[in-house]
Amino acid sequence: MRPLMISGIVLAALALAPPPHAMAESDAYVREAVLAGPTDLVWGLLTTENGIRSWLAPQASVDLKVGGLVRTHQDADGRLGDPQTAVSRIIALKPENAFSFRLEQAPKGYPLASMIEGTWYEVALQPLPGGKTRIRCEGNGLATGWMANMIRPVFNQGLDMVFDHLQKAVARRVEQDGGDKRGGDAKNKS
Repeated sequence: MRPLMISGIVLAALALAPPPHAMAESDAYVREAVLAGPTDLVWGLLTTENGIRSWLAPQASVDLKVGGLVRTHQDADGRLGDPQTAVSRIIALKPENAFSFRLEQAPKGYPLASMIEGTWYEVALQPLPGGKTRIRCEGNGLATGWMANMIRPVFNQGLDMVFDHLQKAVARRVEQDGGDKRGGDAKNKS
């Protein structure tokens, strides 16, 4: 029954797929959100060890430079560097504004790992009036063509969840300390 169900999903995706020429102009996956906190706070939550630990993963190490690694682990009892560690390499950096990274290693057993390893993401922050920040994430190297019809909703849902967790961390930080820069991680500026 399961192979039949999967075949049905694939056939439905093929039937609903736009023609190839319509998809070629936009292979990037893009998601944006407006966060109720200042850009320097959001930057710190995204790019420092303590910032990441406060909302994304209980373990993190960050070498914030081009070529540097960002390693995260979802298990507080795990060990950074073990097969469950997610490893990304920073490939571009514009401090306080934007960075790009390539996912080099997904955690062992992660669903769709082979489809996301080697993909890269551009994250940009834009200050907005009222102490708000627009965050934009563009995913590249992900599925194209008819496969995009199946993967894009997963990407969108995943980023919506990430943005929601990030917004909650921003709100907590603003409430706690008025939006201390660097996500409350002044010692880890890199």
